[in-house]
Amino acid sequence: MAQQILDKYRSVIGYINYVLCLVLLFFASAQDSTLRFLFNAWIISWALEFRWLDMKNFTFRKYDKSLLLLLAFVGVEALTLLWTSNVDYGVRRFVKHLYFVVITLICLFGVNERYKLKSMMYVYVAGAVIVGCCYFIVVYHVLNGVALSDLSHNYDLVMPSMSSMADVIHHNKLHQNLGLSLTLALVVVPFARRSLIKDIGALNAYVMISFVVVVIILCIFFSGCRSSLIVLFACLLVGVMFRMRTKGRIWALGITMVLSISLFSLLKHHPRSENVSFELSKCITGNFEGNEEHRIMIWHGVFKICSESFFFGSGLGSSCDRLVEFYNRSNYPEYYAQLRLSSHSQYFEVLLEMGVFALIGFVALLAMFPYYFEGKARMFAVFVMAMYAIQGLTDAILGGCTGIMVFCIAVLFCMMLANEQIKMEGKS
Repeated sequence: MAQQILDKYRSVIGYINYVLCLVLLFFASAQDSTLRFLFNAWIISWALEFRWLDMKNFTFRKYDKSLLLLLAFVGVEALTLLWTSNVDYGVRRFVKHLYFVVITLICLFGVNERYKLKSMMYVYVAGAVIVGCCYFIVVYHVLNGVALSDLSHNYDLVMPSMSSMADVIHHNKLHQNLGLSLTLALVVVPFARRSLIKDIGALNAYVMISFVVVVIILCIFFSGCRSSLIVLFACLLVGVMFRMRTKGRIWALGITMVLSISLFSLLKHHPRSENVSFELSKCITGNFEGNEEHRIMIWHGVFKICSESFFFGSGLGSSCDRLVEFYNRSNYPEYYAQLRLSSHSQYFEVLLEMGVFALIGFVALLAMFPYYFEGKARMFAVFVMAMYAIQGLTDAILGGCTGIMVFCIAVLFCMMLANEQIKMEGKS
């Protein structure tokens, strides 16, 4: 009798856990508060299944070694809390990164048999498209004077244009989250292609895929997230090179180099390029009046102060404080310190807070993570790491909940792809 009750309990909780997972995937493009609530609910329901109490569920394969890289990174972060100058913020950052530990446990102990990778990918892509379009619908109404939200910026209530809609999304900190989750959705699409062809036929599948890809690219383009567009180009290049033979890859690499040199030559004479050069000269002279290239000024400050704690950093969560001190003692506009502008780069943030050795380890994590996978799982991991590596250049992508949780979702997809590949090899 007791065993029947226990089995019934696990069945109900397992069903709830899977439903919460699908809801989480659907709303993965939503704002931080919604995503955090759903992610926590999913984690709690998984814990209540008590799979972690049965060591029979525990597996450790070759590709699980990639999870150890995540744990090592979190461990170094915990160590730097010992000498951080901002303990409160450092602890809050560390608590966010404990999600990496949680997703590691979920991958090692597994999920229940209801989890189907095909359905999960369908739901994630559908949610990204719908939520992404809804953002623009909301912004459209805002620009028409419909008070749907309390915006911190004043906008002319005129007929909306795509540029004005992107401006609203950008200033309300939605462009990075939206661009990141939509980019992952675009990465997921080719891995769900074969399943979709089996379900609805080749013609219908390609029509639907084409529609989804166009919508996602348009949403990314009009969101104002330029780094996501660079990621799209990089992922396309990597995908093409993966499909080619060795000689073809050499040709593709050569063509890419020629295109890159041509693009650089064009940009050299572009007004924006001249503006950047002008701002760099201001950083050298120390005259920052009228400077509009914020990241250049911020990174100039990073290079100035990183030598103070080059090897071991100043501790987790302290980078913003150090930059504010630099803004105040340098000839920077007042609003830099008032707004507490951060490093705007994941790499610079790691360098300032954890030192150069941790930065080398972080780059190794991004480079080595796909190595332990094989086949489709490796290709998917390459796309995900490329996505984070590129977007991390201009944003502290792992500082917010969206960047962390989308990364965890991508890791879960990687593990399930690897498990599915093992099952297919076992059947053959």
